[in-house]
Amino acid sequence: MRKPRAAAESARFAAAAAEIARYLSDRDPAARALSQEEIYVHGSDHLKAGWRISLQVGDDFHAVDVLIDNRFPFSIPRIGLVNAPPPLTWPHAEPSLLCLYDEFTSTDVIRPVAVLKAVLEKAATLIAASVWGETQDDFRTEFPTYWAREHVVSGSIEWRSLISPGPPSRLIRVWTGTAFILVADDAATIQRWLEHFFGRKDRDFGQTAAGLLLWLPQPLLPSEYPNSGRDVVALARTAGSEAPRLLEELADGAPSRASVLLGAFSGDGPCLAGVTILKLESGTFQKVRRPDPLSRGFRPGHIPKGLLRQRYLAAAGLTASTVSRVDAAWIHGRDRDPRQEHLARKRVVVLGCGSLGAPIAVKLAAAGVGRFALVDPQAMTGPNTSRHSLGAPDVGQNKAVALRHRLERSYPHLLSVTAYAATWQDALAADDNLFVDADLVVVAIGNWHAEAEFNNWHLRQGRPFRVVYVWTEPRAYAGHAVAICAEGGCFHCGFDDSGGARVPITLWPEDMMREREPGCGAVFQPYGAIEMTYIEALGSELAMDCLLEPPLSTVHRTWVADRHSIERAKGLLNPVWVDDSARRREGSCRDEKLWERRESCPICGTLPNAIG
Repeated sequence: MRKPRAAAESARFAAAAAEIARYLSDRDPAARALSQEEIYVHGSDHLKAGWRISLQVGDDFHAVDVLIDNRFPFSIPRIGLVNAPPPLTWPHAEPSLLCLYDEFTSTDVIRPVAVLKAVLEKAATLIAASVWGETQDDFRTEFPTYWAREHVVSGSIEWRSLISPGPPSRLIRVWTGTAFILVADDAATIQRWLEHFFGRKDRDFGQTAAGLLLWLPQPLLPSEYPNSGRDVVALARTAGSEAPRLLEELADGAPSRASVLLGAFSGDGPCLAGVTILKLESGTFQKVRRPDPLSRGFRPGHIPKGLLRQRYLAAAGLTASTVSRVDAAWIHGRDRDPRQEHLARKRVVVLGCGSLGAPIAVKLAAAGVGRFALVDPQAMTGPNTSRHSLGAPDVGQNKAVALRHRLERSYPHLLSVTAYAATWQDALAADDNLFVDADLVVVAIGNWHAEAEFNNWHLRQGRPFRVVYVWTEPRAYAGHAVAICAEGGCFHCGFDDSGGARVPITLWPEDMMREREPGCGAVFQPYGAIEMTYIEALGSELAMDCLLEPPLSTVHRTWVADRHSIERAKGLLNPVWVDDSARRREGSCRDEKLWERRESCPICGTLPNAIG
């Protein structure tokens, strides 16, 4: 018995297909349904039905196939060329199916005929432009797609690039692994990326070799794709005055193979491709005892170097490879985020790598911050994993150390990540450079004494950097993020001398402030990952603001859950905080205000007992 869902999907497809068939028959009396063999010619296993019609293109008519897959009408009809030109003659033909829409295009799923009309109109426009040669520049704009589809053989090793993509043509460094080839502007960048990616700073990854970046005037057309060393020589002549000499230098020093990275600016940004120039199977640049086709006419080892190089480059074959960019500018914003160059240089110190500090560090790294110092004395436990960025494999490890590994593995292009398995006081005693050149310190320790002491220390240093303090109220139904800047109040200003908030957002029965677990002094705050989501975002957003558009005076941002959720958990909104505000009365809101200096603050106040 067929499942009801499958039967409904089949009926829906049949109804939509019948509408299409009627429309095509009315449009073109010669239209006919395709056999399965004719459908399979277009090379997609998902196509389920099709019709051949005559499509008017300008003053001509072209035979095309209208094709639908098994998800129709929740998919877009495809148009196949009946008499497709040879591969790489027209762009947007794969090889006979026209590529008319990107994966994010949305269409009407209720009116399939209206969708098909638009598809046929777009197909006619593309065919006309292709016939007149008006689409050839699309081969350049979409160069990586056509290079990968038509010039790279299956099973070739992918290249990954850390270079800064742009002119001039220059020598680069190349590391060859079993799964991928990594290229960068220098060996140190490759070493750091590999250490982060593999999580091993003591591993010998082997030597890097010289390679060459040829920066071309424009991306290549398919007819310009290189097939031999001779073709690469021709490309070098177009890649700047120094490029031919650099290629010769590379060939002289590469007895077995020469790695050449091709780059150019397309209409949508820089694009890259890789070629490896291979030596002749029996050839060598060294003295040999057997006949060598590269040395013919000369005694072994006596052929002039220039002639040897010329013969090598003229006769050598090559393999083509795809190149994936893994540099910071591409990973964080695909070259479209102007903040990246700025963020990559920033250094953030995170004090407390628990359920607030860790996700904030992860978000900042994902946003493009390039340097971190992580400080936490505690080890991960099993219950931590329910609300932490780390998981079960990290249980038993120090939180800061495990978080460092997480960041390095996820973002191996990071410039530096240092971990301190210690309190901030002990970390500073061991490394007096801990806060030197810090652009921001995020404090999420969750311990009043440690945070109050840091606030005191920060003020005594003259507030040399901004500090974002982030914390939750009991059960995480409210959260706070405060940026302490050069002006305004200090962290202590918002608390009494024992760490109690002067104006908490929520109020709770005393016996619900903390929960106990078996063990001496073992207490915890009962909240989970969902409750923390808004507070993580609150702290991360304020941290980013301090890095990009730093406030001059202290800023206090808050978030609170809705009143009904708080009351269901047996808490209350603080009437003093609500203060007759209609917006605050129901909760579920964010606020921002100045974190004002308190004259009676014992740390930064103006009264005689202040110690700031």
